[in-house]
Amino acid sequence: MPTKRSTFSSIKTASSYKRLVIGFVIGVGLMLALIIYFSFSRTTITLTLAPQPLETTVSVAVVSSDTLPTLSSPGVSGYLVSTELSDTSDVVIEGDGEEIPAPAEGTVTIYNNWSQVQPLAATTRLLSPDGVLFRIKDRVDVPAGGKLENVPVYADEAGPQGDIAPTTFTIPGLWEGLQDQIYAESDTAMTGGLRKVTTLTQQAVANARDDVITDLTEEAIAAMRGDETVVERGDTIDPEAVVPVILSTTSDPAVGEETGTFTLTVEVRFYAVIYDHEALARQAQTALDSTIPVDYELSGETPTMSLSVASYDAEEDTARLEVTTTGTIAPRLTHQIFNREPLTNKDAQQIRTYYSNFDEVSEAAVHFAPFWVTKSPSLVDHIEIKVAQ
Repeated sequence: MPTKRSTFSSIKTASSYKRLVIGFVIGVGLMLALIIYFSFSRTTITLTLAPQPLETTVSVAVVSSDTLPTLSSPGVSGYLVSTELSDTSDVVIEGDGEEIPAPAEGTVTIYNNWSQVQPLAATTRLLSPDGVLFRIKDRVDVPAGGKLENVPVYADEAGPQGDIAPTTFTIPGLWEGLQDQIYAESDTAMTGGLRKVTTLTQQAVANARDDVITDLTEEAIAAMRGDETVVERGDTIDPEAVVPVILSTTSDPAVGEETGTFTLTVEVRFYAVIYDHEALARQAQTALDSTIPVDYELSGETPTMSLSVASYDAEEDTARLEVTTTGTIAPRLTHQIFNREPLTNKDAQQIRTYYSNFDEVSEAAVHFAPFWVTKSPSLVDHIEIKVAQ
């Protein structure tokens, strides 16, 4: 029969085994949890990219096909054609004009209560009670005991002070004893102390000339399309490669004269640079490709091209075009925004803050899985970066 001591020892041993088993189970559970976490924890980052503009300008020579192989800089084959046109048109000056002082004008009735005809010479003075002086425009004879209506008068000084209301005028040039017998009255206000005038300016002529050139350009292009060489070769004329040369500009009246309209005559010679369009497009594309930064590529729509004539030589039959090509670029997969190393063990706000430092990214959407995960995994292979379409 066992003793009490051996029974107590057995109970103690069993208890120790139980704790070991429980500890083992907990350890295995934690390990399984870690395995599940690392196996199923994933983060998906969806980036909305902001288009990055790219623009480059290249100077391209336009020369004959024989000269083209000798060029050391970008060039295409081509030549020049020209035509001369003229136009005469009447132009209305826009705007209300400038307000300037002028003599106010009006009419008066002159009364003669004396017994004799009273002659009054041109420029005879008429004085208002407020001291504003007017003058008669023309000589008049005021009948004895009568009156003379609608006599034109004008202010002695230019300016708005001459715009006075109807009043009575004395004639200070007469003998003082007659001034109450012979006088003038106005039934309507005097007006015109300030008047608006338009003066032909050089800018008005230049603006009208530019409008004429714009109107003539289409006519010039149509004329040059009929050039024998253009027709024979089947070439096209680019409006961007047309240059107007003003031969003469005349206006009637001349600049500086007061007028509301003027007649403008313009003579223009137009030059058109005819060039190999396909070759120029290749030159422009090459220039654009050479400026694409490392870790970027062209994206979006086909790049656009615009040009202007930088110079031309009619005698040599050559020209130089400034060609600007504009496109958009996007990051390649080798760009830093696709590097997952800096994104491990980050919460959503930290990831968005990281991407806010890149102009190429307008928005970063972050999704964790499973649902209880709040940080990106430490394994880069469990981080996926997508580009929003």
